[in-house]
This record gives sequence, structure tokens and C-alpha cells, in this order.
Amino acid sequence: MSESRYAKFAVYAGAFSGPLAGNSVLAIVPLLEVEFGISVAEVLLSISFYMFPFAIFSFFSGSISDIYGRRKVVTFGFLVYAIGALLCASSNDVMTFYISRGVQGFGYAFVNPVLVAILAEVTPSDSRGRNMGFLAAATTGGVAFGPLMAGAFSEWDWRIVFIVIALLCLICNYAILKTYKGASFVASGVSIGSMMGNVPRALKNKGVLLISAIGFVTFFCYIGALSFVSDVLARPPIDASGRLIGILIALTGGAGIFAAPFGGSLSDRIGRSRTAALGLLILLATTILMANSTTIWMFAMALVLLGTGAQILWASLFALVVELVSEIKGTVSSVFNSSRFMGYAISPLVLGPVYLSSGFDMVLTFTSIALIIGIGLTVILERS
Repeated sequence: MSESRYAKFAVYAGAFSGPLAGNSVLAIVPLLEVEFGISVAEVLLSISFYMFPFAIFSFFSGSISDIYGRRKVVTFGFLVYAIGALLCASSNDVMTFYISRGVQGFGYAFVNPVLVAILAEVTPSDSRGRNMGFLAAATTGGVAFGPLMAGAFSEWDWRIVFIVIALLCLICNYAILKTYKGASFVASGVSIGSMMGNVPRALKNKGVLLISAIGFVTFFCYIGALSFVSDVLARPPIDASGRLIGILIALTGGAGIFAAPFGGSLSDRIGRSRTAALGLLILLATTILMANSTTIWMFAMALVLLGTGAQILWASLFALVVELVSEIKGTVSSVFNSSRFMGYAISPLVLGPVYLSSGFDMVLTFTSIALIIGIGLTVILERS
């Protein structure tokens, strides 16, 4: 395997492992309730413990990699991530589990933004969109496979899930070390003080602010729809079983796996911002279809569209991340990822009360308005 292929394996596998851990908890909620003697809401709090450290520290990790080198930062992140997973597997009380999830989120914050910068440095510009599409597909694969894997391993022991995640992180670390050995992704030679200047520099770039806002809106709407659809499916007139609901939600990730490479190639042909606008238009059509869905097949189609639109959008934005301010692409990646995952973390907190008080249709109304704003932002991005 060539060095470039080792690098791509580490990038794609690393991108797969993050949402794999983030979403695996969804399939083992009942087991964790019994294990720790807590409620459903307390189990789901572990997702926040994972997401908030991840979103916050993602803001700085790319800048650190610009200064000290990609290899050092990403191997540190993978190692901490693996330790967090092993701590989750050995947790005997809920507070230890919460803290362990926080360690995982902190570790992955030093992986995800840097992976985008690494991929940009091992792929030529004329195929960058396609490779970013594969990266988006790997991320979506983790989203889809996490609950399925957790459900399968839970037949034996839920702790196996986190052991597998730790092993995957160690394999990724080996691939990074095997590839670069200090020869690539070296430090930029500037002092740590420049890190304080890189972030403001990125934030002063209009394009960076626009793609960060679009990323926030997209994840806010995507997770907002996905968080409550299982409850809708379980109620009349659908009355779907838990197993069927799991299969339907997996359609979102499955569709995204195929849509992401297409979105990347499309962005190479028609442009990044136009492809992003297309993805948002598909998401808007999804919310309209969901609001009018009355059968299992209509919901299935809507969930396929949800995954398709999101991944077409991500593929184009990932390419823009490394092109807007190329000399500090790690910093730009951090700002972008921190923004979009903050949308992920905040969405259930904001839309949860809306769902409880006014129902799913009102949630979809809020997400539709947000998506229209996002489409407007892509128009501004195209003109700028």
C-alpha cells in the first residue's frame, strides 16, 4: 500500500469512527438504563458530554496542527479517543461513563478537523471534490453503522462496542505513523503565539463565516428532523416496531454513502456553492415530504432524501474548507467543524420543547425556515 493510500485509509477510517461512537449509544439506551439505573433522558445526556467538548476543542485543534504538524496532533487525538473508549467500556457508574464520553469527545476534536487538512495535502486539486465526497461518505457510514453495530454487539455485551472503537483508533494511528514518519505534515515553523492570530484571520474571511453558518444550519436541521422521527414512526398511523424504525433511520446513512461521492464529483464540475445549494434544496424538499408523510414508504423516501441532500452539501463544503485560506486550512477546518457540530449539539435542546408543545410539524416548520436561510447564504457565497 502506498503512502497516499495509507493516509487515505487513516482519514476515511478516522472519519468513520467519530460518528460510530457518537451514535452507537442510541442503540443501547435500554441496556445502559438497566446497567446504571438511570432514565432515558440521563442516558442521552451522554451524547451531550461527547458533543460539547468535541465542538469546543475542534475550534482550536486545526490551528495547533498548522503550527505543530498534522501527524503529531492527529496521533494524539486518536490515542486520547481510544483511551476514552476503553474507559467507557470499563465504566461501572454513570458519572464515570459521562466523563469517559467527554474524554472521547475531547480526543476526537483533535482528529476530525485535521483529517480534512490531511486529505487535502495528499490529493490533487482536480480530484479534491471527489475525495472529499468519499470523506463525507465515510462519516455517513459511521452514522448509519453505529446503531446497527451497537445493536448487534449488545446481544453479548454493550462494552464490546467501545472496545472495537478503541481498536479502530489504534489501527488508524498505525496507518498515520506508517505513512508520514515525520517527513510530511511537519510544523509550520511559527510560534504558538501565531495561533491566536490564525483564528481571527479565519473569522475575518467572509467565505469561512458563510460556510460555517451553512454547516451550523444544516446539522441543526438534519439532527432536528432525525431526533424526533423515531417517535413519530412509533405512533399512529405508522405504529412501526423498534426494529423497523432502526432500519428506516439507517436508510439515511446508507443513502448518504452513495450520495457523498456524487456530490464531490458534482462540485468539481459545477462549483462548490452551487452544489451546496442543491443539497439544501433537497433537504428543504425532505421537510415538505416528511410533513405530508402518512405511510411507511413516504417516510422511507424522506429519510433517503435526508441523507442524500446532507451528504451532497457536506462534500462541497469540505472542499471549500481547504481552499478558502489554504495556508491555514487546519484553522479553517476547525472553525467550520466546531460551528457545524455546535448545531448538532444545540438542535435537540432548542427543538425538543417545540416538539413537546407543538408537534413534529412545527419542528419541520422551524427547520424549513432555517434551510431557506441556508440557501440564501449559498447565494451570497456564490456571489462573493
